[in-house]
Amino acid sequence: MKQFNQDYIDFFTELAFNNEKSWFDKNRKRYEQSVREPFKEFTKALINEIAKFNPAIEGLAPNNVMFRINRDIRFSKDKTPYNTWLSAAIVPGGKKASDTAPGYYFRFAVDKVSIGGGLFGPSKPVLFAVRAKLAADSAPLHAALKAKEFKDTWGELGGEENKIIPKEFKQAATKELLIRKKSFMYWQELPEQTILRPDLLEWMTSSFKAAQHVNNYLNVGPS
Repeated sequence: MKQFNQDYIDFFTELAFNNEKSWFDKNRKRYEQSVREPFKEFTKALINEIAKFNPAIEGLAPNNVMFRINRDIRFSKDKTPYNTWLSAAIVPGGKKASDTAPGYYFRFAVDKVSIGGGLFGPSKPVLFAVRAKLAADSAPLHAALKAKEFKDTWGELGGEENKIIPKEFKQAATKELLIRKKSFMYWQELPEQTILRPDLLEWMTSSFKAAQHVNNYLNVGPS
């Protein structure tokens, strides 16, 4: 597997000050060699490692989970054409299924490395199913959140909450506060130099593995 080098960071640092097509075209070969290909190879290797403890993502290809560097500027006031990062969402079914199943996310950006996972922005049927599961028996999730490997790695479960709870869950939400959440996420942010760690693949694999019991609980099946 091709390792990341300093030019990955330098490319995005320069792109942040030259975010235009003409500069990108001049540096396209550099982007492919120092940024896109190492990220693609790393993503493939990470999928293979995660599949060892989560077979549901086995067979995913990098193109199924990687997001494009090109920004969608159709409805944005910011017309800069490129993101200053590459990112991926390793989710059963690929990135487009991230609202139906829990998975793992990472972004290697100009200023930081972000990794996390869980269930972000679930569809209404999936959110309903998770809340119903919590109302019926939340003990397995609390056990997973209290496990040493999860707490040492991720701390706690984050995610935005709804101010108004559907009436069918109002009573249960007084006892189980997690029902108020509309996303169920765990997250870390680290310096951009993190991608130069020689053990980057092993570290990220073990971090995601530490959250697998949480993901298992949040997996409510297709809806």
